[in-house]
Amino acid sequence: MEENFYKSVFRRHPEETDKDQGRTAMEMMTRDVHSVEPHTDIVMAAQLLVDFDIVSLPVLQNGRVVGMLSRHDLLKWVAKHPEGANPLKVGEE
Repeated sequence: MEENFYKSVFRRHPEETDKDQGRTAMEMMTRDVHSVEPHTDIVMAAQLLVDFDIVSLPVLQNGRVVGMLSRHDLLKWVAKHPEGANPLKVGEE
């Protein structure tokens, strides 16, 4: 039998599972969301991730989410481009 994802995440802390059972996304979400636009410089985006200790940033274009940029995405880019960061924009490869 497949374990419930929610319970598998919190199985080490059952008191948290019981307390949060039935809560909605609205109750749990982060309200002060930092975001970038597709033309945002990668270094600036990385600085936001570090300064605000966040894992990912929504990429907005005309007020709509067109993607997500994560620390993992930036690390992958650095690994593929060992010559160093240039003024690459968020939407470029």
